Amino acid sequence: MKEAIAQEILNNLKSLKQRKDNGKKIGKLKFTSKERPITLKQFNMLNTPLLKRESPYFNEGRRST
Repeated sequence: MKEAIAQEILNNLKSLKQRKDNGKKIGKLKFTSKERPITLKQFNMLNTPLLKRESPYFNEGRRST
């Protein structure tokens, strides 16, 4: 399912670029399939290093006190 979503986004971006290159006004992305909303937990993205406290990037951009 991740691959299908990624492919859909890629196809939309390619279409937008082609329309822009042809001089057409670009609107917003539209998805062709009606899927139910998905959460980060369903993709197991909550366990990625960027979202964990031990990640060196966790506090990036935050002010130190």
